[in-house]
Amino acid sequence: MADTLKVSKEKKIEIIKYCIGHDHDYKGTAAFYGGNYAQIYSWVKKYESKGEEGLEDRRGKRKSEEQLTNLEKAQRRIAELERINRRQEMELELLKKDRAFEKTYL
Repeated sequence: MADTLKVSKEKKIEIIKYCIGHDHDYKGTAAFYGGNYAQIYSWVKKYESKGEEGLEDRRGKRKSEEQLTNLEKAQRRIAELERINRRQEMELELLKKDRAFEKTYL
């Protein structure tokens, strides 16, 4: 299997347009540019379904507050409150164990 390509968004678009222009010849495009079939295929499908925005690497990036819907904002707030609640429960459990330890050994 050939190595995966690590290229800029502009280069990806060039590769995709080459592939589409050659009747979706993924194998030929991969051989010409030095990538692998699966990677080229994935890029073309993303480009065809979502356009250029589909090619952006969104790993590790969250939506900003302005981009969130009311439902997403509520879900984030619920998750935050659940984390706070879980932490407080753990602190309470630790305090209970500490008191039990003091009664037993002191």
